[in-house]
Amino acid sequence: MARLQFQLKVDGLEDESLVVRGFEGQESLSDSVWRSEPCYGFRYQVDLASALSNLTAEQFVDQTAHLTILRDGQVVQQINGIVRQLSKGDTGHRHTFYSLTLVPELERLSLRSNSRIFQQQSVPEIISILLQEMGIEDYAFALKRECAQREFCVQYRETDLQFLHRIAAEEGLVYSHLHEAQKHTLLFTDSSDSQPKLAKPVPYNALAGGEINHPYVVDLQFKTTAQVSHTELKDYSFKKPAYGFTQRTQGKDIAYQQPNYEHFDAPGRYKDDANGKAFSQIRLEYLRRDALLADAKSDEPLLLAGVRFDLQDHLDHAMNRDWLVVQANHQGTQPQALQEEGGSGATTYSNQLKLIPAHITWRARPCAKPQVDGPMIATVVGPQGEEIYCDNFGRVKVHFPWDRYSSSNEKSSCWVRVAQEWAGSQYGSMAIPRVGHEVIVSFLNGDPDQPIVTGRTYHATNTAPYALPDHKTKTVLRTETHQGQGYNELSFEDQAGSEQILLHAQKDWDALIEHDHTEVIRHDQHLTVDNDRFTRIQRNQHLTVEGEVRSKIALDSSHEVGASLQHKVGQRIAVEAGKEISLKSGTKIVVEAGAELTLKAGGSFVKVDAGGVHLVGPAINPNAGGSAGSGSAYGGQLAAAPRMLAQAKPVAELVQPDIAASMQSGAARVIDVASLPTMMPNSANNTANDEPVAEEKTPERILKSDLLKPSDELEKLAKRQASAYRQGNHSDEVKLLQEALIKLGFDLGKAGADGDFGSKTKTAIEQFQKSYKPSHQTHPSYSIGAVDGIVGKGTLLALDEALMDGWVYLLITKDMLNVVCPNSGNNKELLDSLNKYCPMYEIDTPIRIAHFLSQIAHESGCFSSLTEGSNYSHMAAKLKFSKYRSYVDSLKSGSTNKFIREDNPARCKQPDLFNFVYSSSNGNGDEKSGDGYKYRGRGLIQITGKDKYSRFTSVHNSKNPDDTQNFVINPDLVSENLNYAVESACIYWRHWGALSKKFNANGDINILIDNAPNDVELISQAVNGGSYGHSNGLDDRIDKFNKIKNNLGL
Repeated sequence: MARLQFQLKVDGLEDESLVVRGFEGQESLSDSVWRSEPCYGFRYQVDLASALSNLTAEQFVDQTAHLTILRDGQVVQQINGIVRQLSKGDTGHRHTFYSLTLVPELERLSLRSNSRIFQQQSVPEIISILLQEMGIEDYAFALKRECAQREFCVQYRETDLQFLHRIAAEEGLVYSHLHEAQKHTLLFTDSSDSQPKLAKPVPYNALAGGEINHPYVVDLQFKTTAQVSHTELKDYSFKKPAYGFTQRTQGKDIAYQQPNYEHFDAPGRYKDDANGKAFSQIRLEYLRRDALLADAKSDEPLLLAGVRFDLQDHLDHAMNRDWLVVQANHQGTQPQALQEEGGSGATTYSNQLKLIPAHITWRARPCAKPQVDGPMIATVVGPQGEEIYCDNFGRVKVHFPWDRYSSSNEKSSCWVRVAQEWAGSQYGSMAIPRVGHEVIVSFLNGDPDQPIVTGRTYHATNTAPYALPDHKTKTVLRTETHQGQGYNELSFEDQAGSEQILLHAQKDWDALIEHDHTEVIRHDQHLTVDNDRFTRIQRNQHLTVEGEVRSKIALDSSHEVGASLQHKVGQRIAVEAGKEISLKSGTKIVVEAGAELTLKAGGSFVKVDAGGVHLVGPAINPNAGGSAGSGSAYGGQLAAAPRMLAQAKPVAELVQPDIAASMQSGAARVIDVASLPTMMPNSANNTANDEPVAEEKTPERILKSDLLKPSDELEKLAKRQASAYRQGNHSDEVKLLQEALIKLGFDLGKAGADGDFGSKTKTAIEQFQKSYKPSHQTHPSYSIGAVDGIVGKGTLLALDEALMDGWVYLLITKDMLNVVCPNSGNNKELLDSLNKYCPMYEIDTPIRIAHFLSQIAHESGCFSSLTEGSNYSHMAAKLKFSKYRSYVDSLKSGSTNKFIREDNPARCKQPDLFNFVYSSSNGNGDEKSGDGYKYRGRGLIQITGKDKYSRFTSVHNSKNPDDTQNFVINPDLVSENLNYAVESACIYWRHWGALSKKFNANGDINILIDNAPNDVELISQAVNGGSYGHSNGLDDRIDKFNKIKNNLGL
């Protein structure tokens, strides 16, 4: 009969300090409950005894512990975790009794709570941040489906672990733990296929009795339960308001039950079909996860949660299949551990299992999303110097007072919709909250991921337009001039006896009335015009004045009448001119008076009355020569026409959006005011008559490339007559910009040119803004501006010019490689690989590239060596592996120890050397496993150890779903394929650098560079570890760095 033994080791305590009396525990896929306590993957209660009665909590709690199960002296299972709780019991004659709770490192996240915002990050990226903040490095993702980036994901008043559970369950991720000698690895999967599987089948013992010397399974009970047959989820997106977003998933293997058990839910919390389909599938798989469930017992300690195994020898052949353990409860007793209990029985181990057929995917229990109890206060934010910051939907960015991590700028939040008082199809009200305004933010369905601005408030700094309560009777709508001083205002005063409506226009006041305009003024009207006044009436003007008309004209007065001028005066007309009155008629002038007509000049006059014609003067001179006097000719000025209203066409004439089209193509196209025709004012000297206007020539277009030139909207942007394009926009113009980026060599992923300005498009724009140097051959004078991922006029002109010049994006050029290593630039495969993976891992600024190229060139011997050298001399081995004291002491030339080659005593033997020095570390097995040599260093920066090959597998597969690999099974791929050699170096660069505490870099060498851009020695230490000096290649690294730096003009 096999002999069992249990051992427990706590870091910092002697191995002989503790003996295991027994243990109980539970393992589960993701979280569960055991004995009313949460179980985050596993939870064990271990009963101990010790001859030491003075052991303290400080020696146990929060320390790493290892529970080992041995069969016939061989380790068959190890449980690695941390001690969450210690209980001290009675002290007897020889022993003191203790009990401890062993849990995963993951449980530490339950002790941290936070509220914060994650933007443009996927769930695996967010989970990685949570784990790394807690110092958990042993984790991996093995995912079939690529999780989409989340535009806005809020951890709201949750522990880090609650938040992790919630978002992991939403994406269908479950976790389990892989136990090793010194650690446990947290593994996230989204498919049963990705779970580890035992190499050998486990037999089923159907017959009781007899002695069996190998582990087996018994008491298998397979249960079939009627469950939900299909799911239907529904959601809504304001970008596609007419689209139903309905996703329906039908269950499989349901022939045994009714097919109409529907589960409907809304909102489904997705905004596109791809995620909707996945979420609907995940929901159904959760609801049906125990539809086919088996209970069993066994004594096989390898059957932990998350392990697949083949069952054999069951009498029902249908049960001999691939099973997945979803929960395991373990018990072990070791009474003979204490001498006084030596006769109490043998050491025993058993477990109870919950199993599902391995073709079924187990989903974690969804966690309730935290609900925001009510509205919150936030502040509108934007880029520095910007007063109004919004997108094409009128959305704004906000900063919440509880957000401790953002910098109160345009990156503080996602675009947040703003509720307006009235919103129709191209009609309603629009008031954009400005940067610095305090707003009230509510949340759709209480969801912290879906904020919406529903109100605005004043505070101590942003005060009301008029002092209160002095002006409490005043209702005000006042704006503020953008990038200037002044305001527009419409206000109402309601104080009895002082009622008033005030309209103030800081510059122009334009009104367009499509029909009548009627004004009734019960008292006086006063009009003051400080400059000119122009009036044009197309037809007739009627003026009735019941009293007097008084006019005062300081200079000239001109009247031009196209037909007749008629005046009728009830009593008299008196005209007085200081110098002259002239009357001129083309045909005749008739002056008629009922009684008397007099012409008087000087001392003479002519009088005509009923008595005759009277001529009186010093002399009467008929036909005596002389000539008639002449008056001044008409010199009046023509009236100037008034300036016409420059405004968009009336709503009735606008093109109405096609609602049905929005089901397929996103939001209906919005017509911008700038796109409508404008009526310009006439000059002051134009005639009042309509005259023919000369036909204008079509202006030459600014954009020149065949791709961008045909777009009228982009042409407007080139003329600064349209808004810039930024993340969140969706239009045909965005698609053209994406096509330009692709033509210039930028990678936009699977989506390509889809018209959606997403994170990949923004990243490509930023890379273009960083890398393109204007030639000014197509556009003589412009600048790209800031590296902000926004396509304004400067970036658009640069794209157009790059297309005309035939420029192609290369982050790393042939010349750069030749500078660091002569002729290496001719290696097209190397160049292509570097340009593919460096941007993917954000090694994308000149100074980062200079460091990266200089380091990988040195590490790989100018890109020639992709595998760790194995032909070590004794001296070289001593220098590299000096920390292995016993090994170093035994290395003497000519000796006969196992590391010396028989054919060449000056050299070390392989694979023996690597199997020894790399054993039992970095995930490698012991010396006999052969892992040391199998997982030796490979790549441009050598990755070493099984753990790193496993992590490389996870990261590579998540970023390259079309090229999934398993580098643990095929480690030689890293040295045989240059793509993987480059990518592994990039991952090393971002995750495994030394000096992790320096600048809080946490393994990311980019962070070290950003804080110490010219410190080659620091970066060299991060790449190769240890203290650095000129003997470790520092001189060569500095030389290569300076050469690339000079090439880049840094």
